[in-house]
Order: sequence, then C-alpha cells, then structure tokens
Amino acid sequence: MNAFDCTTCFYSADSNAIIDVIRPDTGLSWFAADNLESMRQRYPDAIVMDIGTAAELKETQFKSDVIEITEAQYWEMLECLPPMDYSTFNGWSSFKMSELTCGNITGIYATNGEKFYHFSDSQFTKHQDIIARCTQ
Repeated sequence: MNAFDCTTCFYSADSNAIIDVIRPDTGLSWFAADNLESMRQRYPDAIVMDIGTAAELKETQFKSDVIEITEAQYWEMLECLPPMDYSTFNGWSSFKMSELTCGNITGIYATNGEKFYHFSDSQFTKHQDIIARCTQ
C-alpha cells in the first residue's frame, strides 16, 4: 500500500489545504498516524473528505476570470515554454501553458487576431469553451 491508494483525506477549509491522506486499512493519517480527534488538536477545523473533492476545492482558488492582455504578453507566454493544446478555429487561436499552476489548473491564452486574452482554468478546457469565455 502507498499514499496513492488513499481515497479520503483530512482537509482544512481555513487554509484550503489537504492536511494528510487517510490510510484505508487503519483510518489514520498516512504520515503521523492521527485520527480525526488528534488531527483537530493541530487543525481545529479538520474534516474528513473525499480526496477528489478536496483537490477540486484547492484548485478553485487558482481559477480566474478572463482579462484582456497585450499582444506582447500573449507572445511572451506562447514563446516561453512549449505550448500545450495549441488550437485554431474560426479565426481564433488558443493554447495552454504546459507548466501547471496547481493540480489541473494552468494559464490559458487566446486571440482572435485583434484582441488577446488570458485566464486560468483546467488544462482540459476545450478550445470552443475558451472562445465562449473570451466573447462573453
């Protein structure tokens, strides 16, 4: 068994952080072998949560609204790392940063040739959804 076998965790809403994963065989934290009661001595707001839900909550803080950027900013990001998922359709181009910010969150950039946009969201955001967000 390893930590990747764990499906639940101790989570702190105050710090929006996964404190530790919970071993399915013992119900105790992986690293300190704490139960919920002892975990709350250090983290009073600790709760038990599905690890997928906790990861989604953590990622939420890194998502952002669409902002308009300069052409120079767009090209700087396009040229600094190999882009991920470069797409074009109907006069629009978009790409994602290949370096992720947190979990599945990354910087997303788009242009229609005249205007340039940036926001942060899931690396799995589809090109059509990127365009839709930029045109709202």
